[in-house]
Amino acid sequence: MSQLFHLKHNLPFSESFKKTCEACCAIWTRARIPTQRLDSCERKLEKLMWEYQNLKKSRKRGDTQARIFQDSLGDLFDIGASEALAQMTFEEDRVFYQMQCEDVTSCSMSGPDLVTAGRESWKRLRQEQDKSRRAKAKAEAASSSVAAAQSTSSLESQDDEDFVPTPGCSTASAPHPKRRKNIFASPAVASALDRVNLSVRGAVFVAGALGHDISNITLSRCSVR
Repeated sequence: MSQLFHLKHNLPFSESFKKTCEACCAIWTRARIPTQRLDSCERKLEKLMWEYQNLKKSRKRGDTQARIFQDSLGDLFDIGASEALAQMTFEEDRVFYQMQCEDVTSCSMSGPDLVTAGRESWKRLRQEQDKSRRAKAKAEAASSSVAAAQSTSSLESQDDEDFVPTPGCSTASAPHPKRRKNIFASPAVASALDRVNLSVRGAVFVAGALGHDISNITLSRCSVR
C-alpha cells in the first residue's frame, strides 16, 4: 500500500507511510483492537520498507535473506498496543486478536462483525453530536447570563441618573427654630415699665398695641423690672 501511495500518487515516502498506517489503524479500530500510536506504526512500516530496499540491492549474493523476508510477509503486521488484550472489553475480540497473531488466515471480520462495527461507529457519532449540542447549549446559557447582567446594570445606571432627591426632614437640612425676640431686654424699656408699675399682662397688651408679634416675644417678670 505504501508503494501505491509512493509510485502511483507520487507522494514522498514519509507521507506514504502515514497514509498507509492511517488506513491500517482504521481497519484495526473496526475490529475493536487498540493500536499503537500513529508515529510508532509509521516507524515500524518504514523499517520494513528499508529492509526490503536493502534486500533488493543484495539479491544477487544470495536468496536466504530474501526467502526469510518473503516468509515473514505472511505474518501479521502487528500494530496492536502493548496492553491491547487487557484493554479489550469483549472476550471474542481477544480471541480474534490472538488468532490473527498466530495465523492471519485463521479468521477474518465477517458480516456480523461489520454490522457491530457500524453500530459502534454510529454510537460514537451520536455521542459526539450530543457532546457538541451540550457545549452549544452551555455557551448559549453563558451568553444569556452575560446579556441579562449587562441589562440589569444598564437599568440600575439609568435609575441612578434619573433619581431626583426629595426634600426630607434630615438633621442637616432642617431649619433652625426661630429665636423669640425679647423687646424688654432694653434697659430703657424695663425702666419705664417699672416706673408705671405695669404688670406682666399689661406689658403684653402694650407690646401688642405697639404692633409687635407677641407670639415671638419672650416675656417674664425678670424682663419686666
